[in-house]
Amino acid sequence: MKKISFKIESKTTLVDLLSKAVKAACSMEFLSEVDLYNIELSITESVMNVIKHAYHMDPEQIIELTTIIEGEYITFELQDSGDFKPLPDPKDKEIYTKQSINRLPESGMGLMIIRQVMEQVELDRKEGKNHLMMRMRKAQVNYA
Repeated sequence: MKKISFKIESKTTLVDLLSKAVKAACSMEFLSEVDLYNIELSITESVMNVIKHAYHMDPEQIIELTTIIEGEYITFELQDSGDFKPLPDPKDKEIYTKQSINRLPESGMGLMIIRQVMEQVELDRKEGKNHLMMRMRKAQVNYA
């Protein structure tokens, strides 16, 4: 098992740095470019959700992210001490068609994107902290 942890202030200016650092750490696992892009996007979206919805743009708060690489899975554990709001049921998500794709909202798509690229997404609150867990299976890369 490999584990790497990051702790940042809840400043939007640090989100890109964090997501690129996680992507760089995961690149050592011979992941596809698509997987690395999806990781960077999921980290960006989830951390921005914490800043906007849990911390209400308060830049003085702390966000912790741990990446765990074990076997065929990569797990991302995000913790914050902001407001808790349960995740909506994935069955409630809107299905987008070719006709509705032109009417997509400019924001609010982060969770849908995360659920599309991660195999498992869970959120709970323990001991005064929100715990978001996102897990993806490493793609089978054939170098032959």
